Amino acid sequence: MFRSITKKFLFTYMAISIVSLSLIAAGVSYFIEQEIYGQRKQFLEQKASQVNNLYTLFIKDKISTEYFTSMLNMIQQEENIGISLIMDNKEPWNIEGFGRRPVKSNRSKSEDEMKSKEYFIAYFEIEEEERDIQMMTVSIPLKFNDEFLGEVLIYSPVANVELITSKFNKSIFLLFVAISVPVALLIFFISRKFTAPLIHMNRLANNISKGDFSEYVMIRGNDEIAELGYSLNHMSQKIQKLEELRKDSIANVSHELKTPLTTIQNFIQGILDGVVPDNQVESFMNIALDESKRLGNMVEELIVLSSFEKKLFKLNLSSSNIKSLVEDVFLQMDFHFRDKNIRVEKILDSTITANVDQERFRQVLINILDNAVRHMSKNGRIEVCLEKASDNNFVLKISDSGPGIEEKHLPYIFERFYKADRSRKKSTGAGLGLTISKHIIEAHGGDILIYNGKDKGLSIEIVM
Repeated sequence: MFRSITKKFLFTYMAISIVSLSLIAAGVSYFIEQEIYGQRKQFLEQKASQVNNLYTLFIKDKISTEYFTSMLNMIQQEENIGISLIMDNKEPWNIEGFGRRPVKSNRSKSEDEMKSKEYFIAYFEIEEEERDIQMMTVSIPLKFNDEFLGEVLIYSPVANVELITSKFNKSIFLLFVAISVPVALLIFFISRKFTAPLIHMNRLANNISKGDFSEYVMIRGNDEIAELGYSLNHMSQKIQKLEELRKDSIANVSHELKTPLTTIQNFIQGILDGVVPDNQVESFMNIALDESKRLGNMVEELIVLSSFEKKLFKLNLSSSNIKSLVEDVFLQMDFHFRDKNIRVEKILDSTITANVDQERFRQVLINILDNAVRHMSKNGRIEVCLEKASDNNFVLKISDSGPGIEEKHLPYIFERFYKADRSRKKSTGAGLGLTISKHIIEAHGGDILIYNGKDKGLSIEIVM
């Protein structure tokens, strides 16, 4: 119905306000009307009692018939009401019925209800107006010595009461309009104030979807809208970083794939053109073979990464002694440690066993240690600690004495093709090792953390 959130807020608030004010006005009107009818009924009852007292004096011969009827006429004229004496058929007191009989009424015929003094609506014929007039009527019985002699009806045109109630209703309506106008304006400005940040964030989100990250949300306050603004700014920064990473990744993977392909093409072309001496052909072919293997390994890593990201990879879990797995990997990497004279210090709990995919777990450790060795200078140190965890099965921490990684790069170090610094860009890896390692650990239900040491070096912690 409305595409603008401001109009939706405005329409909703207006609808709620109008319904609320209407209910309040209707309630006030109803109670005022009841109060007016109640006061009018009480007034008619007082006049009925006054007539009853006069009638008592009359039947005791304390006042004459002329005086009695003149008093009734005077009451009618002064109070603008009607009086009728409906006498029983016996009429023992030498007086005829006074006033008009109602043409019809909604009064119950029950005598008990008649005695209850509740008012009822009766229609009286008015000759001057040639029509029946609706009257609010009160009835009380006329008795003498506990003998029912008739009843007295005191009535007043309903139109008089409705005229009063209509005046109150008109006042309530004018008050309703007077309140509604400023309330509508207030709601309009409040809606604009509340929706303005949302509209701004919507425009910013559209800009982000188009690759424009130049604008940020101005944060005011600390409510849910402010939190949404923080989240949008954070998402913008994250997407911007990922977009830069995506571009770098395309450039990196293109370079990583192009280098071995170019080497293989050049070597084969040289051999076919006869520019390569016969005694070097075998060496050139071996280099081309190594490059083709490196190319194959990169493609294999991409396939493995894709299978993890699509949740298609299945682990081959088995109960394993973690210390033995760690020792095997360090033995496998011993040649690289010796090449750089790296000292290894190990504290390993031999009692820890866990269900792991041994080959994938070894792959994680090799990725971590290979990165550490490649970025460490000679005579460095690697510390490894395996211990039980209170909430988890075990914690494996590997720390090196290398240069570490700048803090700004740490949140993205597990992203695909991410290389934190120039020295890493010169490395032979495609930037997939840590990404695959994180997927392997998470597939085991664990977590992998990376952080710099207090002084220097980098620490990687596997929690499973």
